[in-house]
Amino acid sequence: MLVTERELLLNTVNKLENKISQLKESLGACKQSGNLDITAYKKLEEELRLKAQLLDLASDAIYLTDLEGHFIYLNDSAYKNRGYTHEEMMNMSIYDFHLAENRELANQHKQTVLEKGQNTFETIHIGKNRMIPVEINSRLIEKGNKKLILSIVRDITERKSYEAKLHYLSMHDHMTGLFNRAYFEQAIERYRNTKCSLAFIMVDINGLKLINDTMGHQVGDTLLKDTANLINSTVGKRGVVARFGGDEFAILLNNTDEVLLEEIKRQLIKEVRVYNKKKPELHLSISIGYATSHNSSKTIDELVKEADDFMYRAKLHRNSSIRSSLVQTLVKALEARDFITEGHGNRLEDIMSLIGKRVNLPSSKIYDLRLLAHFHDIGKVGIPDRILFKPGALTQDERKEMQRHSEIGYRIAQSSTELMPIANWILQHHERWDGKGYPLGIKGEEIPLECRALAIVDAYDAMINDRPYRKGMTHKDAIWELSRCAGTQFDPHLLPIVVEILEDVYQKNKKNNYTNSTTS
Repeated sequence: MLVTERELLLNTVNKLENKISQLKESLGACKQSGNLDITAYKKLEEELRLKAQLLDLASDAIYLTDLEGHFIYLNDSAYKNRGYTHEEMMNMSIYDFHLAENRELANQHKQTVLEKGQNTFETIHIGKNRMIPVEINSRLIEKGNKKLILSIVRDITERKSYEAKLHYLSMHDHMTGLFNRAYFEQAIERYRNTKCSLAFIMVDINGLKLINDTMGHQVGDTLLKDTANLINSTVGKRGVVARFGGDEFAILLNNTDEVLLEEIKRQLIKEVRVYNKKKPELHLSISIGYATSHNSSKTIDELVKEADDFMYRAKLHRNSSIRSSLVQTLVKALEARDFITEGHGNRLEDIMSLIGKRVNLPSSKIYDLRLLAHFHDIGKVGIPDRILFKPGALTQDERKEMQRHSEIGYRIAQSSTELMPIANWILQHHERWDGKGYPLGIKGEEIPLECRALAIVDAYDAMINDRPYRKGMTHKDAIWELSRCAGTQFDPHLLPIVVEILEDVYQKNKKNNYTNSTTS
């Protein structure tokens, strides 16, 4: 209800009182003259009844009290909203609805109304079964020598709830539920001019950008929330824990020395290990830095910078091992999801190694070929299951999404010291001899030899092994299909060399299978 509606109600009450006065005067005059106009009386009575019904229909409580707080008039909402009957509330005082600590505020409100003619304030009313946040708008009414107070009282429970939610959102990070940077900085300011010994801990999630780029933001967000819960459950009761940035968390502690800080650091690292055992597919790695003003005269700003610098030094020191562990985690995640490729990488490694030896590549190049065979599809870790495991043909949009795995794999390889030498090969391993491949559309000998060899071996292995939606081809049919695509999909000069190796491997496996079956 708007202020204008309150004014309407106040005016209605005033008019109602004036009509009552008129009615009394009219009745008095009629009694003296002995001439009672029944029609006029009935009309006035009906008008009064309608105005009283209007007040009873109002959702706000409306009441008239004397200066001692006793009720003279109540509309229906006044007693019903508080859980009382009309009779019960008429026998109570307005002060019965105020908490003891708020009664002085109620008295101040009354004094302001007496001095200025009106006032508005917020307080808590005690209902029969609940506490009710209310806004009270009161006006002074004078009738002769008697002063009364007319109040319109609004239940502001919903507004207070909404304000509380807004306040919570302004002080908390919406994703993790932790305090946000704004709250953290306010907490720092509260300590700025005190003599308390303070400590700061900064925590950073290692490799979150890589996880977002490869496995998607949904996985990254899950890791963020899990990290927030881990930190909060470990340190939250000791101080203020906040999300400080995209992948950073900050902890403010009071009266904490370096010994305790080191203990907290060890506890956090221990909890990370426990987490990684429970969720190996979401390998969590954190860097931690801290600083304390215990036994020092460091300022708050110096402490925050020292903790931040400490964290980044730790991050740089472990950068190489962090990237390596992240790549291994992504490989494990792919293996856990993609049962189609079970043994696929190992088979390709062996054949690519044979090709490297056949074309006289140095040992270092053969090692890289084996890496390419094993990690060429690592980018599939960022492809949704609904596409990766779709039993039928992909739509055009799904095909475009699937083709992103080459670029995702390239980004992963670029972040790893071990895989960086083969990053470009991972990017180009789906290029075609005729230039109709992806993502670059290069053709012929523009495509690295290593990628041209992998394309043949990868296609062969995919054809002879079962898929959920088809049985694998025979070796003979797969070789025929490779030959059919020479000069279009595959390098026509390299294909005979690779086919010869595939024939040797097939015959060797066939012989081994026969030997095993006869000796078992």
